[in-house]
Amino acid sequence: MSRIPISLIDLHYFVVVAEDENLHSASRKLGVAQPALSRRIRNLEEILGVVLFYRANQRIRLSPIGQDFLNHARRMLDQFDQMIQRTRMLATGEDGWISVGLTEFAIRDPIVKALIRAFAKKYPGVMADYRQMNNTPMRERLSVGELDLAFITSLSNKSISVPHLRVSRHELVGVFPKDFKTVRPGEICLRDFEGQDLVLFHPKIAPDITTAIKRIFASAGVSVRFKAMSLSEPGRLHFVSAGLGTTIVSALSANEHNHDNVVGPIVDLGVGVDMFAIWTSQNTNPSLPVFVQELTALTQADTFGYVEETGHAARDHLDSDTHRSPFPPSKQK
Repeated sequence: MSRIPISLIDLHYFVVVAEDENLHSASRKLGVAQPALSRRIRNLEEILGVVLFYRANQRIRLSPIGQDFLNHARRMLDQFDQMIQRTRMLATGEDGWISVGLTEFAIRDPIVKALIRAFAKKYPGVMADYRQMNNTPMRERLSVGELDLAFITSLSNKSISVPHLRVSRHELVGVFPKDFKTVRPGEICLRDFEGQDLVLFHPKIAPDITTAIKRIFASAGVSVRFKAMSLSEPGRLHFVSAGLGTTIVSALSANEHNHDNVVGPIVDLGVGVDMFAIWTSQNTNPSLPVFVQELTALTQADTFGYVEETGHAARDHLDSDTHRSPFPPSKQK
């Protein structure tokens, strides 16, 4: 099927003339001489082989065929405008897609929850694919491009070799069964764990956290029986409430899921767990800088209330150079 040589300009001129039903008025709107506009309309009719306008006494009006053609021409021009707008939004990251990995802990982080809500509201054209998984597989999928960004937990950024943004810090607390009489909330120390079963993340899930906590106990000369289990923090709290050991979890999890256990900050632990957003410098997804900028705005917002939700003044521990967006601000219209 051969293409009919009709341009978008031809359609635009036709629509303006059809809506005005006056060549003189339409020529002024379009900035085109009236004779040239009249020739353009007649040429369009010759190409189509139809009569689009009835002409009488210097006036014109649409024929039935012209009215039908007008409806199609308007839709085509609207579709063209939408195509241009979507293409531009794809280039700026305001439309498109993004794949984000989240740990079970990250899903409950107040800033991450606020980000998911804010991003969906501000950028409805971006399809966000959130995938729950553990730290290690997230890093692997990020490195091969299956994820654009990942939220991981760590005790520091020393083990992170890719671009990253510190999102929040959460206090770690000790958890003992409710009938454990030798400790009191607010007075827990490392020595209270002496000789106890201590349930931690499996090393394959969070190797840096598990290794660091083991090192802290060894340095303090405290002997504990470490049990590595593939349990989430809420799962470990259930384990303790069943009288099967002790654990160390974030204050966020303890506040949300505690089951009458004895819980309190460990006064001589000296570390908290950080939430980091990580990505790779090779990532070319235009929506990634937009996502990171939205996240940066939340971490820097003075009025954001996650301190009360986590029970820890996390913002005080954020270094200015680790929560500043590495991307230039996007130009929002």
